[in-house]
Amino acid sequence: MFNIRKHAFSEKWRNIISAVIYIIFIIYSVNLIIQTEQLSSKLFYAALVLILISVVALSEYLRLLYRQAIKTLVMDCDPDAAKQLETKLLKYDIFKAYKKTMLIFDLMVNADLNQYQQNIDLLDQNEKFFKQSLDNLLIRNYNYFKAYIGIDNKIKAKKYYQDTIKMKGAKIKGSKVSPLYSWEEIDAVYYLCIKDIKKSKNAFANTNIQMMNNRELSHYYYDYAQLNLLDDNHEDAKKHLQQVIEISNKNALHDLAIAQLKELTKHEKA
Repeated sequence: MFNIRKHAFSEKWRNIISAVIYIIFIIYSVNLIIQTEQLSSKLFYAALVLILISVVALSEYLRLLYRQAIKTLVMDCDPDAAKQLETKLLKYDIFKAYKKTMLIFDLMVNADLNQYQQNIDLLDQNEKFFKQSLDNLLIRNYNYFKAYIGIDNKIKAKKYYQDTIKMKGAKIKGSKVSPLYSWEEIDAVYYLCIKDIKKSKNAFANTNIQMMNNRELSHYYYDYAQLNLLDDNHEDAKKHLQQVIEISNKNALHDLAIAQLKELTKHEKA
């Protein structure tokens, strides 16, 4: 799970340290150019420093765009705006440093727009990348699982649910899989998929949501509302749908939650 607050704190210290290093480098470079007597050497050092500063500035700009895109997606819940920032980032990413990283970003954007088949296609087309590490493999299995639920393919959803859960606590050469997702929530969504109300209810209740960002909470509350509806628990369904509406902004779940809440209200008045 992506904790934006914790990430922002570490990013602040990184920026401070980087700024100090850049200032020292610039002061050293200026002194070197001034002390060099030959004009050709001065021009060479000046050109070299200019190139290095340009590369660093571009790198920091791309990093800023990436952080803005992440925040826009996971905190502001605006996948369309996040996609625009991604397009801008990739346009200026002349060294293709973010090309593979943005594949994972695209999975999240597609999921937030209910574009499940696009995610299946993306995963199929980038099989090698998503098998390069334990974390990438977990991301692959989880997103296949969610996408197949989205297109109502329960057989494939079960397969990738099992593949995902098998990775809990997995290690390779001492490296342990990162806690990218809530295992309890994965169980809850799967049991909801197969309509095991009791197990799904227990799993949702046992899910720790304290470290979830707005995007993750939107999906959690929406799925919980679907369980409530399956269980004919309209009061809790309305509560969870209202929570989705309050935080999901321009995520596709926002309009779905509004439509379901209106339908529930209409039936109660009838």
